[in-house]
Amino acid sequence: MFYEQHINEQFEVLLFKISFYLYWLGCYTSLISIEIPSSLKTIDRLVFAGCTSLTSVEIPNGVTKIGEGAFSGCISLSSIDIPSSVTSIEEGAFSGCTGIKKFVVDKDNPNYCSLDGALYTKDMKILIRVPGDIDSFLFHNSVIRVY
Repeated sequence: MFYEQHINEQFEVLLFKISFYLYWLGCYTSLISIEIPSSLKTIDRLVFAGCTSLTSVEIPNGVTKIGEGAFSGCISLSSIDIPSSVTSIEEGAFSGCTGIKKFVVDKDNPNYCSLDGALYTKDMKILIRVPGDIDSFLFHNSVIRVY
């Protein structure tokens, strides 16, 4: 168990370092897809921010948190599937993702759901993100906050 946890921690540090260097080297414009390993529990803040060519992200069941701005500015993403294991999506996780046509949330997710392609908290009180390719959107009547 300790060994597995240590490997996961080292991988998260490595992923952060790689993303930091890719950002500063300008390689973010060439990253097209990413398959996140099932051992990763947190997609940290800003880790894929500005990946303008990123079209595909596979978030495996096991990821529990999507950090602030994690995918902000990923204008080429067309859809996001949120697995049942994700229990925390921080503000701005998908800000500026203007290409997203729909969010799909696993029906067994305890904290989030999707309706008409938009991402909501399960109780429908918080609208997290609407699809980016629409001209108008009608909020669900229970929404009290948008972020």
